Amino acid sequence: MKSRRIVISAISAVVAFTLLTGFTHNKVPGLSGGGGSWTAIVKDGKNGLTLMASATVILLKAQANLADALGFKQEAALLRGDAKNIEEKGEDIDGAAIEAAGKNSASAQAKMNKKLMESGKLDAKTAAAVLSAGKNMIPALVKIVKGVGLVVKASTAISGAGAPSPTDLNAVGIAAQIPDVLPKAAQSIPEVFKTANDFRKVAAEKNIAVPDVPSAPGFS
Repeated sequence: MKSRRIVISAISAVVAFTLLTGFTHNKVPGLSGGGGSWTAIVKDGKNGLTLMASATVILLKAQANLADALGFKQEAALLRGDAKNIEEKGEDIDGAAIEAAGKNSASAQAKMNKKLMESGKLDAKTAAAVLSAGKNMIPALVKIVKGVGLVVKASTAISGAGAPSPTDLNAVGIAAQIPDVLPKAAQSIPEVFKTANDFRKVAAEKNIAVPDVPSAPGFS
């Protein structure tokens, strides 16, 4: 009886996926294109989502530490809350978590950039906090680019792969998860990279060397 319920649930998920992607693939860049095997799709999708999640956690924690150093205690707590949420979800990360983290990350970073820009010469403690944030944030952004690339690769293959078998629960899960995550990521992640690049410019003006920020990931 339990296995019967699982199969019925999976069939329902496939039907929902078909209806959803029939709309989504026409609306969101990166959700159309050639096909691929579900084995490869699941591998790329899971690896990409896991990398996005782990890198976003590193980014948020680095920003939270900088926010603490600059006196933005509320923002620091919010960023750590987002980091904890994503860390707990891992590869099961959803679009809502990505969207919230992206918006809070960009908003907090913009505030920190403004305060740093308006400050005079930074004291040693603040300068060290800026340097530390840069060393952790930039590699995390590089990993986010790689993670998004894998998810986009998987999403492109989905439309040509046909509906997954209802008994292949990994494929059913990825088929539903990617159309939920990718549009939200496309809406929120570019601003994260913009504010991070502004941070690097501010740091340079304060004579603090921060690695170059990679270009924001493409979603098509």
